[in-house]
Amino acid sequence: MEDDMVNLSVVDVYDEAAKIGKEFENIIDSYGTECVTELMPLVIRVLEQLEIMASRNEKENDEVHQLRLNLQRMESDKLERAMEKMKYEKELEQIEDTWRSEVNEMLETVGRVTEENKNLQSVLNENQLESRVKSQRTEEEIQVLKKLKETVDKQREQMRVLEREARQKTVDTEALQAQLDRVNKVNVDLRRRQHIVNKQAKQLLGEKSELQTQVQDKEQQLTKIKERHLSTGDSPSPPPSHEVATEDHVDDKAQDVQNVLLDADEMTSIEEKLSKLVKADTAM
Repeated sequence: MEDDMVNLSVVDVYDEAAKIGKEFENIIDSYGTECVTELMPLVIRVLEQLEIMASRNEKENDEVHQLRLNLQRMESDKLERAMEKMKYEKELEQIEDTWRSEVNEMLETVGRVTEENKNLQSVLNENQLESRVKSQRTEEEIQVLKKLKETVDKQREQMRVLEREARQKTVDTEALQAQLDRVNKVNVDLRRRQHIVNKQAKQLLGEKSELQTQVQDKEQQLTKIKERHLSTGDSPSPPPSHEVATEDHVDDKAQDVQNVLLDADEMTSIEEKLSKLVKADTAM
């Protein structure tokens, strides 16, 4: 029954109205129109309010479905960002490994060139020819060092760029997580409010049906009393006070239905604000 109230649609309300109309026709055929003259406007007003509530319920279900789709899309974006972050971290590790390997190779080259330079210095002290060779070796060493420095500077710049991208990805991921937490919290609150409204509507509908039955019984008794007095020639006595109280109770229950609908209006307003907030966060 609770699921039926949650999925209540305007078409369902029309179907129930048609059934109630048939019951009214049966009552009128059996007891006349006087027994339903006062009851019919109340039932019509309740059915109209139920139609409004069903329309709002359909709108709320559509909005909840849209929120779920937005939540799934955000979760998918979060997973995609996490995968991109892992990819960038892996690429950064590969670049660091490559940089370390190249630096080690350069250091080995520098060490080898330094050792060769020492050997050449001892040889070049003996003759001029060896001096020329030393000069040539020194130039080669300088070129190697320049190349090493350029490579190291280039790799350091690449590492700084990757670190900035990684930090930006982390900030985006944290912002997305905070947004998901807000949406989840609001979604839970909306489900709780909807459950309370549906429960109240269910209770009021049950009480309305019970009161309708009581009013019909009292009206039948009143009709029999009037017929009995008319047959004996006595004037009919006024209705008992408890019958008047029953009619007042029906009006009170109608007011309760109106209050529940006002609560539904408030929940709809909150959901519209939530939808605007989600759209604004998505646009950012």
